[in-house]
Amino acid sequence: MEKMNPQFVPSTPKRNNRQIKGKEGFFDFYPGYSDRFVKDVLHYWQLPKNSVVLDPWNGSGTTTDVTSDLGYHALGYDLNPVMFVVAKAREVKGIQHLMLDKSKQKIMGNTASYSKQVIMEEDPLDEWFSSESVNTIRAIEHSIQSIYAVKHGKLLNHKDNLLSLSSEAAFFYLALFRVLKILSSSYRSSNPTWIKKPKYLDDRVRYSRDFILGTFSQQVDELLELLRQEEDYNNYPGENVLGISSSEHLPRENNSVDAIITSPPYCTRIDYAILTRLELALLGSNDYELTKLRKQLIGSPLTQADKTDLNPEWGMTCLNTLNEINDHESKASNTYYLRTFVQYFNGLYKSLLELDRVLKRGGKCAFVVQDSYYKDIHVNLGTIMDEMGKSLLWSTTHQFDFYTGQTMSHINTKSNKYRSKTKGRETVLFFQKRG
Repeated sequence: MEKMNPQFVPSTPKRNNRQIKGKEGFFDFYPGYSDRFVKDVLHYWQLPKNSVVLDPWNGSGTTTDVTSDLGYHALGYDLNPVMFVVAKAREVKGIQHLMLDKSKQKIMGNTASYSKQVIMEEDPLDEWFSSESVNTIRAIEHSIQSIYAVKHGKLLNHKDNLLSLSSEAAFFYLALFRVLKILSSSYRSSNPTWIKKPKYLDDRVRYSRDFILGTFSQQVDELLELLRQEEDYNNYPGENVLGISSSEHLPRENNSVDAIITSPPYCTRIDYAILTRLELALLGSNDYELTKLRKQLIGSPLTQADKTDLNPEWGMTCLNTLNEINDHESKASNTYYLRTFVQYFNGLYKSLLELDRVLKRGGKCAFVVQDSYYKDIHVNLGTIMDEMGKSLLWSTTHQFDFYTGQTMSHINTKSNKYRSKTKGRETVLFFQKRG
């Protein structure tokens, strides 16, 4: 590893909720990192303004929003349609807040004309909310569609409908996402990634039309206030291209990307699809489509039927960790849990191969990863990523470690049996592809 530049230490990737302002506060996404971190990386690299910067796990769109605002060409991909909508909403600019406020008034006024329509016979939202509540939510959605020329009455779970969504329409869909979070408070548990369902239809929550409309209006106002805090300091922003794609199969040509800033899914068995279950239901995804998405995401707790062989290119730390998990005395360690970890590392390495394909020679990468534990076994993802990068003949130029108490380890109270309370460690790794 090259000696670190003592003049450069990036901001901690972890977002500080007390300091969040502007579009960074649009959507509370647990795995997300801060705008400040992306700015620090780009300022350090000093890339030419025609550079293409990629985030293959774009999430809520932090990388693409900051990168394009600074004048670079941004590419962001994510498999989850919800995250595409959130990232698209971040394309709106501070100077648009007056226009968006006027659009809000039109949406509120037009909603009444759709409020008595039955949107569909089997609405995915019916599992949580009464039919009256669902009809009000869909009426707001139809009003958004009518104003922003979205195909009227079409659900957005189809890729073509999503990709044609404007940033302004996405802004109001984001407000609906925030409404759903408020309406579903009774379905949430100590695990922030899990959304429960009522056992019986009569247990579904009921909200009046006025309450839902008032909540929507309030959420739009909060988003507008965040938007007013934005500094549109660049009159010539770069191109921002967003897509729905797997990190293992990116729709880019070989050697077409100058730099990558990203954070791969954490190796903590977070179910990212369930985390956005209600938002996916709003977009029209039923249980079948939800399960299909869950199986495609890296880090999913759902295991595939096909057996995956261990790959020596994953590195010794990874293979030793998998052997420890295989030999652990706890139940299902050498079956279900081993398969989930093997599946995770296989998906991660295949993604790195794909990133190597699209990255130019001499291209730069910045990865944010977080370590974790399986029982008492330390999963040192920073070291594992470093070794995987070396197998691709990338050089590690910088490494920074940040310690945080914000981890998912507290959810499983039985973990105390195996170890005392530990702080999480986020590692920032800078790579450079050989020239």
